[in-house]
Amino acid sequence: MNTVIYPNPTSKLLYIESEEDIEEISIYDLMGKEINRQTPEKSSLNYQLNLSELLIPKGIYFIKIHSNNASSTQKIILE
Repeated sequence: MNTVIYPNPTSKLLYIESEEDIEEISIYDLMGKEINRQTPEKSSLNYQLNLSELLIPKGIYFIKIHSNNASSTQKIILE
């Protein structure tokens, strides 16, 4: 699954563009602990995630984007 996430690094908003409908987004810390999970109201190829609402500290995280047929995991940097 080809997914584009930008801007990275970011301090607030993260935009996600996918070839397949985004059904769920999970964010993990470096230890692999899930710290947030979001399900878009309707499946879409684009999603906007406001990281400042999550009240997580600055650092490196992993974001996993799920679709019907595949998933994609990428590293994100929160400044």
